[in-house]
Amino acid sequence: MNIIQEINKALACEFARFISENPRIERKLKQLVTEWTRGPAAGEPLSCREMDQRVARLTLRFESESSLLIEGPEGFTASHDCRSLGFRDEHTKGWGFLTEALKSPRPTFNFGTAYLYPDGQRESRIKCREYDARWKLCDEVNRKLLRALEREFGWTFPGNYKLYEKAPSGPEGERRFKFQVKRPVADDIPSPRMDRWVEKTRTEFSDLEEAEMVSAIHKLYGDYLMRPDDTGLAPEKLAIAFKVGRERFGWSDHKISALLEA
Repeated sequence: MNIIQEINKALACEFARFISENPRIERKLKQLVTEWTRGPAAGEPLSCREMDQRVARLTLRFESESSLLIEGPEGFTASHDCRSLGFRDEHTKGWGFLTEALKSPRPTFNFGTAYLYPDGQRESRIKCREYDARWKLCDEVNRKLLRALEREFGWTFPGNYKLYEKAPSGPEGERRFKFQVKRPVADDIPSPRMDRWVEKTRTEFSDLEEAEMVSAIHKLYGDYLMRPDDTGLAPEKLAIAFKVGRERFGWSDHKISALLEA
């Protein structure tokens, strides 16, 4: 197990411990998961808006050329091969359409222009074949994903439900998914460059005395709270600092919590 995996495992354990020590939060999480997974009462199908809220808690990720991950609340994760989702194989156009969107830095897709106007008059408009082809491909993917989610969670979707919607900004015809899209799984695998960064950061903390470590952690955590999107790998740096603190100075969970609250 590499150091990044150790850090992620340690953070997950810390979070689990925090939840277990706070009964109110634990009860609320269980309540949310129950509401999310259970089906509607007989004769009371979910509305499109209610289903949108449920779908918005899902995350899909590109896993490999032939599989993707579906993630949900409280650590739910399931890997699905393209065939289990109804695609013949990874070379079909529908599967390519889906994985292309999931891998994109901006996970959207575009149907293009629906009509062409040769003489500028609405009455003489011509339907664009490319638009129709893209729409049909997307509709096929939508139906396959709906069936997969129904099997996975026992959900019943409203009639003609779409797992995508118009993007609020962007070019004409652009659509986005209603579920969340995370970066591909392969992006989580540490690169040699990341390994070097981890070792360099670990060495920097290991050269500090305890008081200097505390000061560095306070500054790093303060900068992160002030500018959470502008501090690079601050959470990872904090995790490395805490790991070094445990090893060199015998820091307890209480000590680490006190450092963050100071």
